Amino acid sequence: MSFSVKTVVLTDMDFLMTELAYKLFIFLCMIQQGTYGMLIHYNASATAVEGQNVSLQCIVEEDQNVTIMLLEWIKQQKENEKNDQKIVVFHPMLPTYYFRSGSLLETVTSSKTGKLQGSILTLHEVTVNDSGDYICEITSYPNGSIKRITKLQVTEPPASVKMPYPYGFIKEGDELKITCSAIPPPLHYKLGRSKDKTFWLESSNGEFILPNVTRNDSDVYICLPEWDSLVRNQQGLNATVELTVNFLDGIECNTSSPLNVSAGEDVVISCIAKASQHLQYKWMRTLCL
Repeated sequence: MSFSVKTVVLTDMDFLMTELAYKLFIFLCMIQQGTYGMLIHYNASATAVEGQNVSLQCIVEEDQNVTIMLLEWIKQQKENEKNDQKIVVFHPMLPTYYFRSGSLLETVTSSKTGKLQGSILTLHEVTVNDSGDYICEITSYPNGSIKRITKLQVTEPPASVKMPYPYGFIKEGDELKITCSAIPPPLHYKLGRSKDKTFWLESSNGEFILPNVTRNDSDVYICLPEWDSLVRNQQGLNATVELTVNFLDGIECNTSSPLNVSAGEDVVISCIAKASQHLQYKWMRTLCL
């Protein structure tokens, strides 16, 4: 009986390829374990209106026995962009590094162990251009790298027009300031009156000054912002406020000279004044020396 022996000789290249394959296998196992074995609290989607602040969380469940070595937030590329946009990178032993202004990273630690658990990213005063997919990447031991994606949708605020009642008591002779504001900002503002169709004022910032007002200026005032013709569903929006200019005319009595009456006689004295509001009359007696 004879036996044949086959000798396998591994070259340096074979050994290197075997080692790389092994390391790749271990890395894939770590990725798989991180992806399916770790519980992450995060926002799958978020919505906001332009001008608001948005906070996105990415926090490992406290019971997970992991050591976080690196935290990253990235905005995923759009179709017309070549590379993903890094926002911030955090390493426990190094200063937080921001790639983009207008953002703030707050780290979260375990109340039980004091270990790093994740982060909350706050984006300040977002715009429509901030819409997109935000990637939270956590590099930990022994789970490796794990990613979660939050889809953020930022919308324009609904169009609105406001014209508050002017502050203070308005009376004849005052300078009256009327303020109108609109979202989104229009090209300019117009101010009209309900009764006087010929009255029109225009302003670039929504402020209107009426000097030395009289009772005839009492009316319903209408603010009409005018936007670019390309802006839809906003033309014709307006706000109104009813303004009253208060007045008090001189008091008129039924006698302009002293009355001479005898003791025991009845005397009727009446006084009246024209005013914009209900009046209360107070009578006083003066002693003649």
